[in-house]
Amino acid sequence: MAIRESEARRSEIARLARASGLASVEDLSAQFGVTASAIHRDLSQLTAQGLIARTYGGAIAINPH
Repeated sequence: MAIRESEARRSEIARLARASGLASVEDLSAQFGVTASAIHRDLSQLTAQGLIARTYGGAIAINPH
């Protein structure tokens, strides 16, 4: 069950990054009700997949449109 939640959260993080262009760890953590560490893991995985680029304190979409 947790794996599906993580996958759904990562998908939504990527969507938010594309929609707004920038996502902060603090905002994402509050929005999803998870720790900053969980968000950092999500961002690392999304970066490895080439979906986002990490920034100081968050992430941006590689292709925002």
